Amino acid sequence: LPSQVVNTDKKSQNLSYYSNVLSQMCVKTRGELYSINLHDHLDKTPSIIIGLDSAKAPQGQVKLTMSSSYNRHYSSYYTESALCPMNAKDETIRQLLKNALANYSKKLTNPGQPQFKPRMMFVYRNGGNEKQKVAQYNEELPVFQEICKEMKTQLAFISVNKKTDIKFFECTNRGYANPQNGTVIDSDVVSPDFCEFYLQPQYVNSGTATPVHFHCLYDETNIPLDVLEQITYRQTYYYWNWPGPIRVPAALKYAEMLNAFQSRYLKNSKISEALQDTPFFI
Repeated sequence: LPSQVVNTDKKSQNLSYYSNVLSQMCVKTRGELYSINLHDHLDKTPSIIIGLDSAKAPQGQVKLTMSSSYNRHYSSYYTESALCPMNAKDETIRQLLKNALANYSKKLTNPGQPQFKPRMMFVYRNGGNEKQKVAQYNEELPVFQEICKEMKTQLAFISVNKKTDIKFFECTNRGYANPQNGTVIDSDVVSPDFCEFYLQPQYVNSGTATPVHFHCLYDETNIPLDVLEQITYRQTYYYWNWPGPIRVPAALKYAEMLNAFQSRYLKNSKISEALQDTPFFI
């Protein structure tokens, strides 16, 4: 199925445009542009990284989209969406998670070997105001806890808020400036009672930069906070539609993109299983 085209009438397109198109063609055919060592801890402990996004749908429903890594470099993602009533979110998340784990095991289990399971699971959940975090903790987190307990997988559930009011600046010889990309703030302005941090993944050279707030609602991985920060930051380089870091981990961005793409172009119709392990929507 054609999923990438080039408009040759646009003579003004520069080389970077065509380079980006070629990159998209590569990953849509399950290629890999590059791989990143997220952290040595993940090399020793097989893990799965999941992004979860939601959006309102017609007739009082909600659409849930889950994107999950399925290779050892955490650079390839399986993505699936489902519509459900508001009061059936837990069952829908459970099914999406089971499908994601089945795909993970299928891709990483060698023939004749026992089923391969992740030892750690990192979940990045979009939407992080106080009301949303309460709902995530009470309604969604128990589903992940239940399945992780069955598999003996350690879980970290992280709520992500891109719409923060706090701004940070660096003091330079020329005055105040936006923080450099990769800047992390995890003291003084965060609660000492919670595992949370602010991350500025990109350098913003126009206007004022808005950091992203990451609040770990549940963590049994026992990894140090600075390791979680590094894992989170390096994932922002895995979005194949942009040559550099983005604001959130790639798994979460892919979930957002499929959510928007499916609503706008597919009118929430079901996606072919043959496309679910490709970023056809970027």
